[in-house]
Amino acid sequence: MNQTRRGAVTCGQAQDEHDERKLVSPSWLRSRLEEVSVIDVRGQVNKLNRTYDANGVNYYQKVEYRGLKDEYLFSHIPGSVFVDWTSDIVDKSSAGLSNLIDEDGFRQCMEERGTIIFLLLSEGVSCDKTAVIYDNGDMLYAARLWFAMVLYGHPDVRLLNGGLALWEEQGFPTSDDSRCMLTLLSEFNPERTYPSMLVSMSDVLSASSEVNLVDARSKEQYNGIERRATRGGHIPGAISLDRRRLLSEDGSGFLPPTQLRQVFGDAGVSLSDRPTIAYCNGGVASAVVLFALHLLDVPLDKLFNYDGSWNEYGSHTSNPPIG
Repeated sequence: MNQTRRGAVTCGQAQDEHDERKLVSPSWLRSRLEEVSVIDVRGQVNKLNRTYDANGVNYYQKVEYRGLKDEYLFSHIPGSVFVDWTSDIVDKSSAGLSNLIDEDGFRQCMEERGTIIFLLLSEGVSCDKTAVIYDNGDMLYAARLWFAMVLYGHPDVRLLNGGLALWEEQGFPTSDDSRCMLTLLSEFNPERTYPSMLVSMSDVLSASSEVNLVDARSKEQYNGIERRATRGGHIPGAISLDRRRLLSEDGSGFLPPTQLRQVFGDAGVSLSDRPTIAYCNGGVASAVVLFALHLLDVPLDKLFNYDGSWNEYGSHTSNPPIG
């Protein structure tokens, strides 16, 4: 085991396995629970009622966003702490359902949470200590928090491949110990390295044809059959790549690098120096696409998230074009 700086844990990787400086296995985490900080960000998007259009085919899908704190309190990886993706890192003043909180708000949230996130104690997560994030296993919410932490400056953030589901499947222990260790406030003042990873609708509309524009939603949403905004469809020129295609069907997490490259190539996403803007409904599934590109060593300064996504674009009063 090597360390490139205090608290940053690294080790080697086999051919066609993921870089453990980005994505770790349950066995890797189990052997290092005392060395890293672990964050549980389990959540759900529940589909509620549908409202069909006059043609009886296309429909509006109402959804409910939930953080699974009760599940965390019942059972979690020992020593992990909980972040609610629907409230802790969301801009509550925004019209969007899940727009990311701004930098000052994120810093305040992290500082107020103290030992829960960035308190400079052994139980907490500091910028000198590797952070490992997990969710249910669909990698959706873990990727969202990864994006936020990288955007706002944490230097060593990794995901647990397969999440809690694979952790439990491989027989590793869980805990119901959620005693609050909060004793004082911390300071969250990392160096923000990638200030432009978050883009706006105007950025998307003015983007050149040399940018990969990737729609991470399902084909039904891309084609306008299902919509979660006023209008259905997709941004003109966008490549359809359902984020679920980047994951193994057996629930073990992200596909191996060779298969990821194949999926991106088949979809028409260039892995050269071309920048990529990803979107979905609210900047969450799009983070899975960005993390998968990160796994393939696409530089972080080439990865961009349209946070407003279709929730904004499909409901905008100026009626920007749709595909």
